[in-house]
Amino acid sequence: MFHDSVPASDRVSVPCCSVVICTRDRPDELERCIATVLSQDYPRFEVLVVDNAPHDGRVREVAQRCRVRYTLEPVAGLSRARNRGARESGGEIIAYIDDDATAAPGWLSALAAEFADPMVMAVAGRILAPHGEKVAPPPGSDPALSRRVVDRGIPDWFEIANFGGIGIGANMALRRSAFGRWPGFDERLGRGAVLYAGEDNYAFYCLTKLGYRVVYSPAAAVYHVRLEDRVADREHRSALLTGAVGYMMFLFKEEPSGRLALLRFLLGCVVRRARRPWRPAHPPGQVRFSQRSLELEAALRGLMLYARAAFGRGLASEKMTRRGLLRSVD
Repeated sequence: MFHDSVPASDRVSVPCCSVVICTRDRPDELERCIATVLSQDYPRFEVLVVDNAPHDGRVREVAQRCRVRYTLEPVAGLSRARNRGARESGGEIIAYIDDDATAAPGWLSALAAEFADPMVMAVAGRILAPHGEKVAPPPGSDPALSRRVVDRGIPDWFEIANFGGIGIGANMALRRSAFGRWPGFDERLGRGAVLYAGEDNYAFYCLTKLGYRVVYSPAAAVYHVRLEDRVADREHRSALLTGAVGYMMFLFKEEPSGRLALLRFLLGCVVRRARRPWRPAHPPGQVRFSQRSLELEAALRGLMLYARAAFGRGLASEKMTRRGLLRSVD
């Protein structure tokens, strides 16, 4: 059911949006997320909950109580759930938000505004700590505050798209027509697959490679949980780095045309320790510790992760997403 406050004569100029929330067994977080989405001031949108391989009916009950649409994706996997949401939704723009995130006022309007450019196929927004806890940096010092348009015309588009220069799937939107020109989120990647990272970056990369534009819009903000405990934070960052190394191996195998750009990026990060101007600053509140030991550990684990996916379970097989859900690392 669409929330529609636009006169019929103006509907051509205001695209309808579908907000897709993929979730698994987190009804309390989901209900908070839905409440902030329903409070958005965008005039034409629907909310669709994708219940991914649930263990009970609590998510369905939340969707019914909140009067939003509900669909079931029985096979575990975030990419699979996102693709299901795209198929089941009816909007011209499909916006995704994590179930443990909450939308800031104006979030959906800011995402939708970027699609006025017909060449824009995807938009990602800014991630903030809950309740605005992130410390404001000096003006001009944080690339997270700068809008960014990425296409094949800029020199570093490969690494910007693949390694965090646009944003992450906790806060993004795609044009519906993208799913007719691109296969959708790669179900070999993302939570629920052996290679549990990179599905959103790979989507941005593939759409850019096809000749379209993707945009980072800091005006489209969501609040997302963060880890406060030092040990948990280290484990979280280690898991992220491990997934990133596995994703790099995936890129090296799947995208031969990007191998030189990938090696150049690795050389800059590992050998030269060069800081990319488009990468956000170290998030306030996170604990610093030995980077070298963490990177070495993550590199070894990432290589094993890729080997497990490619040889142990078959990276090219869709069956890999049917064999259990890895621990969430979002």
